[in-house]
Amino acid sequence: MTENTTKILLPRNVNSHVLDFLIDVTSDSYRQDKNAFHNIVLDLSQINYIEIEGVLSLICVCAAIKRKNPNTNFRIIYPKERVLTYLMTLGFFGQMTNKVEILEGQEIIHIENKWRKERKTMQIARAKRSDPGPVVLPIETINQRMQSTTIFDFENMVGKFANNAMETLDILRTSALYNFSGEDYYRFRQSNIELYKNVFHHSRSWGIASIHARPDVGTTVCYYDIGIGFKESVKRFNTEAESIEWALVDGNTSKLEEDNDGYGFTLIQEFVFQRKGSIKIRSGDCLLQLNSNTSREKKKVKKFPGVQISYLIPA
Repeated sequence: MTENTTKILLPRNVNSHVLDFLIDVTSDSYRQDKNAFHNIVLDLSQINYIEIEGVLSLICVCAAIKRKNPNTNFRIIYPKERVLTYLMTLGFFGQMTNKVEILEGQEIIHIENKWRKERKTMQIARAKRSDPGPVVLPIETINQRMQSTTIFDFENMVGKFANNAMETLDILRTSALYNFSGEDYYRFRQSNIELYKNVFHHSRSWGIASIHARPDVGTTVCYYDIGIGFKESVKRFNTEAESIEWALVDGNTSKLEEDNDGYGFTLIQEFVFQRKGSIKIRSGDCLLQLNSNTSREKKKVKKFPGVQISYLIPA
């Protein structure tokens, strides 16, 4: 079996733009022989600033490569302590394949052992915190292996995640959502339920979700998957852009008629825009940014599987 290695040095700032960077530097990995044993070394040592969208992008790229080439082995060069703390709080390492290893100097540390030790330390540290600093909801996996569950079980599962989102935000007494009314809290919960269902029902794949609340910036909500995208799900248009635009219209849905609602994105848009927020939707080769019902910016981007949706409610 042939073997080769690709080393990827992550940039100093890992934010939503890192997805295009990762698509570029991993393009050869997608073309590898499926029977080849391919090592990818992810060097996180130079990262100074990292955002939730960048973390989810990194996980999705690794998952897409692993799906294409199951023999791919990922290794991670240890990040700086502050970045490590953030990644651990998110549950980043738990989302990576069990073949992932951390490199500290010349020593290879298997992630399972390192993660158990560090996670316990983090839980103790968080229990002692009283400052109103940033709060994150650990990354949730949305997997279609649960298709055999009953609708009652599924609704409970979605509701549990949405409730966890609310509890996470309530930790911050001075959080970005501190001045939310009862209706706002309800809409925030419903927006998470709708996005969760969107991944489960439409992606035909695996997805992840997380929330990051920062008192100085606001609250970012992310739902990413590596599934079929809007165009394949809608099956009405030749482009991703047309398919996204269609899905944003009241009453439009690609679900079966008996399960038809088509108002999920409408609810999300109303909630976000009333709070003067913004929404980003990426599918295939299209990125659509919505700042209000009338302000939309459409961009051609590097093609990547699935749908990546995030919204920001400013502080």
